[in-house]
Amino acid sequence: MSVTYTIQEFSEKTGIPKSTLRYYETIELLHPVARRNNGYRTYSQEQIPLAKLIISLRIANIPIKDIQSFVKVDKKKQQKMINSWRTQLKQNIDMLRVGLQYLESGIEESEVYLLEKESEKIVWFEAEEKVGNFGKQFKKYRNILASKGIPVMNHYLKYISGENKILASIGFGVRKREDVSSLLEEMRVENMQKTLCIAMPFNRQFNKIEEGYQYLLQYAKKHEWIPAGSIFEWYRGDQYEDMDIMMPVLKLGDNNVKS
Repeated sequence: MSVTYTIQEFSEKTGIPKSTLRYYETIELLHPVARRNNGYRTYSQEQIPLAKLIISLRIANIPIKDIQSFVKVDKKKQQKMINSWRTQLKQNIDMLRVGLQYLESGIEESEVYLLEKESEKIVWFEAEEKVGNFGKQFKKYRNILASKGIPVMNHYLKYISGENKILASIGFGVRKREDVSSLLEEMRVENMQKTLCIAMPFNRQFNKIEEGYQYLLQYAKKHEWIPAGSIFEWYRGDQYEDMDIMMPVLKLGDNNVKS
């Protein structure tokens, strides 16, 4: 016969307060196996591992609703859930580390800020121009997108090579559902993942853009930021005057890049 315990005894065996056990019963997460004639709850010895698992998951900050699902599915689905929780917790740890690193970097003395860049579909074209003259290239390719009925959400530039005349990738953030297969052959489509960046506004003349890059690179080196991707310029608006220089420092989620 299975050994049974009163709620007091079960609480002592598992380390779970009686009030918590009663709560778990109300949300149908952990039921007593029976009630005695006097109405007292009884739990079985076989329930101890489950109870300890539930409280362990709560300490690991797993939401109640997820635990409710977890205890009802088979081992294969449980493993998938565990893998997902592990990934999310690692990401949370990374985010906390980045936040602390930023707070310790002397934010009151710097223009640099943190930005969580959402995932985005970007159409890239290569272009070559003198420093500060990429506006006409942006307009050229934006007009091509407009002719196909594709609205542009954001504008980007990534340096490739050169000094006086620069070879760069210029990109256009578009809605993920947009079909861009009919565009020019030289384009490249990237499904950019969600990324945490350090960034700084650049409000000087564009022939001084190198100074902005050097400042952000020196800031990153001084405060031990590790790049998670290439530095890029992010333009907002159609006049290409409102621009930030950005460095990815933490990737959030899976990357899916198509060429």
